[in-house]
Amino acid sequence: MENTAAFLNEQGDMPVISAPIIFTEDYSELKELVGILKTNVEVGACKDPTLEGEAILS
Repeated sequence: MENTAAFLNEQGDMPVISAPIIFTEDYSELKELVGILKTNVEVGACKDPTLEGEAILS
């Protein structure tokens, strides 16, 4: 995170868009589980935004 924050600070004023990904509890919206989507289901990721971290505003 420190490297990302430093990079963004070096760029000057530029918009940064936050687009969190949150799935339902049973991942029913995911039909074809491949790649990172399959990994999300296997580890139970991205179900509750309170567990996934927080935005850094600067």
